[in-house]
Amino acid sequence: MKLKTMFRKRIRLAVVTGLASALLMTACGSDNGTNEPGAAVDPSAVVEDGALTFGLSTEPANLYIGQDAGVVGYTMYTLLHRGLMAFDETGEVVEGLAESYDQPEPAQYNFTLREGLEFSDGTALTSDVVKENLEYQMEV
Repeated sequence: MKLKTMFRKRIRLAVVTGLASALLMTACGSDNGTNEPGAAVDPSAVVEDGALTFGLSTEPANLYIGQDAGVVGYTMYTLLHRGLMAFDETGEVVEGLAESYDQPEPAQYNFTLREGLEFSDGTALTSDVVKENLEYQMEV
């Protein structure tokens, strides 16, 4: 009986994954009349509603910070989260959530958070929240 239940769960998972993949692939279509890489897109065809839609090659393994989630998981993570610092287009370290930092010792960094940072629900982003997240990452 247990084997039959496992088989059913795998079938359901395969069906759900297939449907999700089909929906994702429909979002990857091109309206510019060509599939050529680098082809010009008609600016009048761009809908400026503030939404970014794109497709991924697969589902992320997980979205847990600090765990190996592969390239797709890392891509999702970087789109969903912002770090204390970031990289600019030349690879230089620039401010992110922190407006500045100093390094008084080789293994110590002090970050100064920007004023007024909030999560999407309005909760303040404080140094205590940053500390809790870093401690969580050390445990993972």
